[in-house]
Amino acid sequence: AHRWLSRFLHDFEAEPARMESITYEMCPVQSHKYAEAVEHMGAVPAVLELGRMGGAWLAELAVLQGHRQSINCVSFSCDSKQLATVSDDLTVRVWDLASGNCTEVLTGHDQPVTSVMFSPSGKMLASSSADCTLRLWDLASGQCTAVLR
Repeated sequence: AHRWLSRFLHDFEAEPARMESITYEMCPVQSHKYAEAVEHMGAVPAVLELGRMGGAWLAELAVLQGHRQSINCVSFSCDSKQLATVSDDLTVRVWDLASGNCTEVLTGHDQPVTSVMFSPSGKMLASSSADCTLRLWDLASGQCTAVLR
């Protein structure tokens, strides 16, 4: 996210009134592959494609597959080595970005998971859900350590 913002910061500063349209035009979901998937499926795909910078999001570095329904939120760890995703499929997934492998599938929410964030240390994860709960996860054990209602 930082690299993407850095890439377009000049455009945002030069034309602040166009910030929304610039963001939309340069958004990775505007890729040809994304448009094909939406057209084919008739819905937003439950696949996250990570792009590489080359002026725009021209090619994918990785396709992270695992969620069975739409992805609602993503969060990068502070060291940028992991990515967490949450979905309407009631799961939180943690991905190793070096390998592209899913390292954890965290379950416990009763309704779609809406947001996720890593702790600054990267050892804990917080997720919230439409079930009106916030869950704290220990990534070393994969266990939910607290549920806040």
